[in-house]
Amino acid sequence: MLKQLATSLTLLSLSLPALAEVQIKAVEEIVVMAIDGQEIRQHLFSNKEKTYTVDDGQHTISVQYKQLFNPLYTSHEVVKSDIVTLTTGHLTAGQYQLVLINPPQDVDAAKKFAEQPILGLKDAQGHIIAQQIDVGSKAKSWLNRGIFSSVLDLRQDSEQQPEVNAQQATIPVQQVKTDTLSKDQQLIELWKTATPQERQKFTAWLGEQAVK
Repeated sequence: MLKQLATSLTLLSLSLPALAEVQIKAVEEIVVMAIDGQEIRQHLFSNKEKTYTVDDGQHTISVQYKQLFNPLYTSHEVVKSDIVTLTTGHLTAGQYQLVLINPPQDVDAAKKFAEQPILGLKDAQGHIIAQQIDVGSKAKSWLNRGIFSSVLDLRQDSEQQPEVNAQQATIPVQQVKTDTLSKDQQLIELWKTATPQERQKFTAWLGEQAVK
């Protein structure tokens, strides 16, 4: 009996930190550029849904709407908006999700939507608790995008943050081994190890660079 009680208390203590966190997820079409002015670096092959951990309280989230159409075909198009900022209310521990309000279903609708993207923040019950509908002045360019984890901890704990940054900067062993190779050889190695979904995203990214 005592052993079972001790086990239950241990499991409860392990679950408490997770319950006390404010976690914000973003759907695939929303790229989080910064939270409270802190730049979020993006992986070229980022996951469809990203998770960010922040402190309790009010936050400003700078995002960009970006959507790829016809990814499986030779001809594809990337539609994206200017950076917009959403200001939340006082967030308490729990899970929240950044979503598009009335998301477009085709490329023509997406282009119109990108002119004035409407996004919102949902709570765990699916209620919209914050919404942004205005495109403000163009934000500064967010440079130096690197390889970061898709789960980012942006809490202000002075002891915890360096540890998280170290975790974010972790690079797969196989990639480290290619550091001594030429740039084109590195790209070939990355392509060989990429999943079909990652290759699609990379192909779309190349197409986007060509039209810049």
